[in-house]
Parts: sequence; structure tokens; C-alpha cells
Amino acid sequence: MTFADCSVIRPPAAEARLCPDGTVVDAASEYIWAPGSAINLLPGGRDGNNDLARSFALRAIAAQRLPPTFSGIPPRRPRGSAHAGPAARQATGMTGST
Repeated sequence: MTFADCSVIRPPAAEARLCPDGTVVDAASEYIWAPGSAINLLPGGRDGNNDLARSFALRAIAAQRLPPTFSGIPPRRPRGSAHAGPAARQATGMTGST
């Protein structure tokens, strides 16, 4: 598994050149630092294609977002929910005991 699934991302042609080629790498950073990585094989190398790499990475993140339950980020509670603590209830004008 790689950090970028281009069948989900569906990048434009210029960015598609950065799609993983099936080679297994341990971390997303290897797509930048490994000498044989796609970005290092493009004319200009990684330094000359920084904007392209940034665009590809942002597109990958946006297209492959994990649900909050899988991302390690607790889900947001609606304002005024029953789970609000005393300070939140006081700040929002809610009353009641905990």
C-alpha cells in the first residue's frame, strides 16, 4: 500500500507522472528522497518540480481523507450537546448538572 492511490485521486496528466509505480516504499518521504522516485526522474528533479509535488500531495490528501473515527481525531460534538462539560455549558448559556 502506498500513500497515494491514483485511481482515487485521479490527478491531471502532469501530476499523474508522480503516481506510485507499484514499487513498495516504507514512507511517503521516500517519494522525495529515493534516487529512483518518480519526482527525481523528471527533468529538473525534486527541486525543479516542488510545485508539482506539492499539488500532487495536497490532491492526494484531499481525495483520500479518512473518516474521523480512523484518523485518530475525535469527532466534533455539536454545540450544546449533552456531552458538553460545565465550562462549555456556562459559556453557551446552557444550564443543568453534569
